[in-house]
Amino acid sequence: MYVMLAFLEFNGLRVECTDAEIVEAGFALASGAMKYEELLKWIRERLDTESKELI
Repeated sequence: MYVMLAFLEFNGLRVECTDAEIVEAGFALASGAMKYEELLKWIRERLDTESKELI
């Protein structure tokens, strides 16, 4: 998760979330409870205002 967030930020997309949210999403992905589309939604919901303008 942290590598993904760093990659996104390096490419101009800043995701605003807490450490707890990152851990929760990471465990959900690892267990299969969160699918690809849900991860995309999770990211889009947490993009800062400037990042949303880029998409």
